[in-house]
Amino acid sequence: MRIYYSGGFPYYTPQEIDALDQFGIKRRLYSYHFIKTDKSIHDGFNHTVSTYGTNHQIMVDSGAFTISKKGATINIDEYAEFLLKNKEYITVAVNLDIIADRSKPLEEEMKRAAAQGWENLKYLESKGLPVIHVYHSGEDEKWLKMLMDNYEYFGVSKTGDVKGVSTRLERIFSKLVDDKGRCKWKIHGFAVTSPSMMKRYPFYSVDSASWIKYGCYGMVIMFYNGKFMVIGMSDRKLTLWRKKGQHYNNLNQEERKIWDTEMEKRGVTRDTLQDNRTRDIWNIRSFKEFEEWITAHGTTFKLYRKPLFDCII
Repeated sequence: MRIYYSGGFPYYTPQEIDALDQFGIKRRLYSYHFIKTDKSIHDGFNHTVSTYGTNHQIMVDSGAFTISKKGATINIDEYAEFLLKNKEYITVAVNLDIIADRSKPLEEEMKRAAAQGWENLKYLESKGLPVIHVYHSGEDEKWLKMLMDNYEYFGVSKTGDVKGVSTRLERIFSKLVDDKGRCKWKIHGFAVTSPSMMKRYPFYSVDSASWIKYGCYGMVIMFYNGKFMVIGMSDRKLTLWRKKGQHYNNLNQEERKIWDTEMEKRGVTRDTLQDNRTRDIWNIRSFKEFEEWITAHGTTFKLYRKPLFDCII
């Protein structure tokens, strides 16, 4: 599995890109919209391609989902021009997908968005751009079938319908795997990087901002013996972690020893982990360890099966 890391604006600066590179973080997700509108992201993207060239792997999406909430749109010709200009450095480019307007009748909007998104795919391909398309759960499954029939690599988004995330992904992956639970296509999961999802569904690649969200809430994560461990490390708002084992301060002796050993290994302390940026670096390194583990072990998907009878004999 490949994780493309996205995050807060400071981590797009040249200095932070160089810092993360020291820990082997060489995959990044950039939004075309923010490259165009935010100076720090613009400078960070240019620094990445000029300093690291093809040694870094870059995924670029349009940013359509983000700006759709503001009622804005992206010019497809300008997006195509940007992708063509940087084609040498972009590992994966994402189609300009269309997000359904939920203020209008949803069924008709889903039909319109899916059809227009497919037109955009064909238009960008006509420009010589090998973009990946996104199937949004809730769209007519004919669009998923068209991707399965014509493409090896495409994306799946959990947004689109009103049912639970697990229900959506279960339905989609049941159509993508063979009888041994192995996925026959390369699937990119958009914003589906909870550890449980990455362990259950056989994604080829995903993108994640989770590493920075944990740090914002004062938490640090560790991948240990095949499991994710999460605790509060910040000493601010301690009431958030009242239960035993939720915060470093209320770990038992054995649990604390595990974290102390890892802190010593990484060259940080309880005091330095009070700093938000230090927590972020810790967390992205933990995600990288998980990425390496899941790549080595692989993932297969098996449908959950309900018992035939609810009674106990």
